[in-house]
Amino acid sequence: MARRQKSSVNGKKTVPDAGIAEGDDPNDIWDKTRVACREGMQKAFAKIIRVAGITEKEQVKTPKDISKQYEENLYKRFNSNLIQYRQRFRKDLIAMRNPDTEFAENLLTGEMAVEQFCAMKESELISKKQKKENQELLQKELRNSIAKKPPTKLSEVEVQNTIVRDKWGISESAAKVDPRFDN
Repeated sequence: MARRQKSSVNGKKTVPDAGIAEGDDPNDIWDKTRVACREGMQKAFAKIIRVAGITEKEQVKTPKDISKQYEENLYKRFNSNLIQYRQRFRKDLIAMRNPDTEFAENLLTGEMAVEQFCAMKESELISKKQKKENQELLQKELRNSIAKKPPTKLSEVEVQNTIVRDKWGISESAAKVDPRFDN
């Protein structure tokens, strides 16, 4: 009888929809993720401050305070699911880094509250310029789909499936095999 060998790879089984593998300490993973979230937001704010030239006098709150408040708000919202927490953080961070959205500037100057930013839908996180481009593409596609004329003759319809299933099995259609059916 052959002896079963153990796998040399120590794979971990994952818990469905939690984002935490078996054997991992959930609190430790959450703590590391939350710290990384705060640091990522602080770096994004630092970059925006440099690029936009926002002075300390214009800032109502410090980037550290805003990052902490943002992360706490995000944690309250997604504390049961690490995967959703990370996904939303990434989307928010991309929106924050985008200079066209001006979210970081608005948060730093107090024009927008952190709670208001956290409550935004994902579709609201894109810039006005991107929304306009998306709308134009949608309109263009709609016009193109309406502009196509339907076929007037049966011969104008493109044959997409040349395989026929009948009671004797699967075969090629007579239209494909017989030259009399050519257009």
